[in-house]
Amino acid sequence: MAGPSDALERCRTHNRILAEFGRHALSECDLASLLDEACELAAGGTGVTHAKVLRYRPERDDLLIVAGLGWRTGVIGTALPAGMRSPAGRCIRNLEPVSVADLPSSSEYEYHDVLREHGILSLLDVPIAFETEAWGVFEVDSERSDGAASQETPFLMAFANLIAHAIRQRSIAAERAALSLDREVLLRKRDVLFRELHHRVNNNFHAIAGLIEMEARRVPPEARQGFEKLAARVASIIDAHEHLAAHDVARNVSLSFYLENLVSALHGPDNVAVVRRIAPATVPLRVAVRLGMIVNEMATNSFKHAFSPERGGTVEVRLDVDAAAGTGRLVVADDGKGLAPETRRRSGLALVESLVEQIGGRLERTNRTGGGLKSAIVFPLNGGDQADSDFLPRVA
Repeated sequence: MAGPSDALERCRTHNRILAEFGRHALSECDLASLLDEACELAAGGTGVTHAKVLRYRPERDDLLIVAGLGWRTGVIGTALPAGMRSPAGRCIRNLEPVSVADLPSSSEYEYHDVLREHGILSLLDVPIAFETEAWGVFEVDSERSDGAASQETPFLMAFANLIAHAIRQRSIAAERAALSLDREVLLRKRDVLFRELHHRVNNNFHAIAGLIEMEARRVPPEARQGFEKLAARVASIIDAHEHLAAHDVARNVSLSFYLENLVSALHGPDNVAVVRRIAPATVPLRVAVRLGMIVNEMATNSFKHAFSPERGGTVEVRLDVDAAAGTGRLVVADDGKGLAPETRRRSGLALVESLVEQIGGRLERTNRTGGGLKSAIVFPLNGGDQADSDFLPRVA
């Protein structure tokens, strides 16, 4: 029988083990390694050869062995029942320790094959829980049936509390990391959208300036002064607006995400459908903005001129990517009237040609067999390596 000195020494050993484990529990080591260490230290502190940690799975109502010591290969990953005739099951349901001194002779508990196979005769289970929420069970198993394991309840409960605290801390850290990542993604997305909006406004200013310049050439000389004043005022607005631009505008963005959202916002006549097939691609932001303007211009042109009120049709936007060649191919096609040979060159086409040139691409416009017009733009995914200062589209 153990004397006072033995009990004191065992208490000191338990305190030393708990202090050692507590330091690791508060570190950044992964949970699986921590649980394996818990089994090893608890077994050493209680003088048994087997220990395990079981995770309760409410969706299956069972206990999954996630860590252990002394078990044959294959036991880790095995699920045990969580009913009241299982010592671990009763522990998790009542959130109280369960000690069984002679499991083979017990009429209250089932003797599971895993325990029988390893000659386990007695055991002690303590809950791993957060207040009233059960996470799992910490168990030590003995090949003796002397009931000595029940004396280790305070020690094992302290261990289980440290495990619960470590799990909670890691869960909180993971949630914070996920929230931080979500926030970063949201901020980046808002930043891209803001930049795109900023430069779309800038593009509109340039387009207005270009139209004013074109009209000024057509009016009599005596009327040009008014247009020149208006052009100067727009130029001042453009200059002020450009000073608001954020830096790092040449960074890469998802062209597929950009075009998917842009195309989904296109609205033509009720009898014209818009379909899209857009492959994943990443390009500099300035390239995405130009391609977005091109799609908007060509799709709008199809809406206005390709179809009669009586007969609708389809406008297709397709993006194909040749990663090996580093090129993309943007197609905007309709099944409408096609391009008549005598059709004059509209200012919209001049804008498209200017934008295509600015990204180092080439434009091909052909009538489709069976009717309709297809405009295809082949362009380098890097945008021709233009300088950052060339971000703003130039209006022809």
